[in-house]
Amino acid sequence: MTDATVTEPTKLWFLLDRSGSMSALTEDVIGGFNTFVGDQAQEPGRAHLTLVQFDSQAPFEIIHDAARIEEVPQLTTDIYRPRGGTPLLDAIGDLIEHADRRIDARARQDQPAEDQLVVIFSDGMENASSRYDRARVAGLISKRQEAGWEFVFMGANQDSYLQAGRIGVSRESISNFAATEVGTAAAFQSISRATKEYRGKTRIERTRDSGTFFGGTREAEAAMRRRGGSAGVVPEPHQGIPNLERAAVGRPIIRLGVSFFPVYLPENDLPEIATGKDSGLVIEELPASTVPFLGVTNPTGLPILVPEGEQFVGGLQDRVLNTSVLVAPSTSFDIPVSCLEQGRWGDRRGFERGHAYAPRRTRRAKNASVFDSVRREGSRRSDQAAVWNTIDRELAHRGVDSRTRAARDAEQFLHRDRQRARTIRRLVRRGPLPGQCGIAVTHGRRVVAVEVFGNHDLFVPHWEGLVRSYLIERRTANGHPSATRVLHIIGRFAKSPALGNRGLGLGAELHVSGRRLVGQALVHEGAIVHASGFMIG
Repeated sequence: MTDATVTEPTKLWFLLDRSGSMSALTEDVIGGFNTFVGDQAQEPGRAHLTLVQFDSQAPFEIIHDAARIEEVPQLTTDIYRPRGGTPLLDAIGDLIEHADRRIDARARQDQPAEDQLVVIFSDGMENASSRYDRARVAGLISKRQEAGWEFVFMGANQDSYLQAGRIGVSRESISNFAATEVGTAAAFQSISRATKEYRGKTRIERTRDSGTFFGGTREAEAAMRRRGGSAGVVPEPHQGIPNLERAAVGRPIIRLGVSFFPVYLPENDLPEIATGKDSGLVIEELPASTVPFLGVTNPTGLPILVPEGEQFVGGLQDRVLNTSVLVAPSTSFDIPVSCLEQGRWGDRRGFERGHAYAPRRTRRAKNASVFDSVRREGSRRSDQAAVWNTIDRELAHRGVDSRTRAARDAEQFLHRDRQRARTIRRLVRRGPLPGQCGIAVTHGRRVVAVEVFGNHDLFVPHWEGLVRSYLIERRTANGHPSATRVLHIIGRFAKSPALGNRGLGLGAELHVSGRRLVGQALVHEGAIVHASGFMIG
């Protein structure tokens, strides 16, 4: 019979991501983990800890197995050396099966039952599992939760609530953290505090409070909100995108069933702004490299526009900006980005602009999740898993086998479709029309995207990237393109309610999400600098 006044022994399982993207956090993770262990060693009650680290080279490496918490050695750089990919599902599946064997062995030896607490700590998305899929892991977790296990997920560079929720982790046992020194420290602080509270409960209390590990307090997310810049912005309701409803369109250029309506934007006065590959902007990995941020420096005397959608190829991974940014002269700061390839974190090299913009569906999914992040927590994070999923579909649809599952490799299918390749080259050479500021793209009669720049000079450097991106994609609808319908969609985009906040650089951001449309805009001094909108369905 259980004594309601006595705490039960705890078995701690700590599953630690050792993939390459954790390299920038190596010292922070080591320090945070050692502090966590030290805190727990001071607590009353019995606890044993198993530490498992995982990466694609060693998907399940046990460092300490059921060690008494007060006897766990310090984690060091000799042990924790990030590398490779992220086989998260395989690691979770292996841990559960390993735990099952320990529980069975203890039962056969008539040893007392332990309460199982599983902590998963990861800074990136699943990208390397081969033996377990999401459904199988969700089934394993569900059965163990029914047996009283507690599962905890602490994640960065992703929507942790979405990803952990998909495998069955309870929402109140999930937290995001910022992949920074401060964010990592706050993450371990949060785990340690909640673990102390868990260990201080009786088994009856643990059962009662199952699925509410953090108890409503998430120190790591509070730290994210305090950061400012990439997190902690306070969105404000905003009605419409300035000047966009004045847009006019011309006769479309139709190629391969895809129509490009030229867009003109009168009375949209902007100061001189540079953009594109010849702008002088310097883009580089941060000194402590991390997936969702890059560093930009503008050494010139002009503001520089970096538009949402432009691919940056190179670095440790290809990236795309999460929202358009206007970088003031002689300034440097970090910009929020999404990863456009899954199978590479390393081979550091300089960044180049991609030949094509990121795929339309990828940008649509990214913008939708950024809107959700702005609305929910004031950050500009994307759902990295959703971005990768769209890239996988684009590559599969084109029959492209990409070793690193990179968006840029979608263009490889042009080697097989010579007519499409010739069509793209000819339209790129033709260039935009005089005064043209953007395009509205239709598949048959269906409008799929609107891309508007503040003036003709800002649009010209991005003509090739946009043409290549939209013509690589095959049309998704038939019918006759309609200028009236295009203007109707532009009008809807212009008048859509938006969440607005101060831009990372100059100007202000507007984030739009509705029943049939998602997009973003950057405005400066009451004028559009860049706006991109994508139709849903």
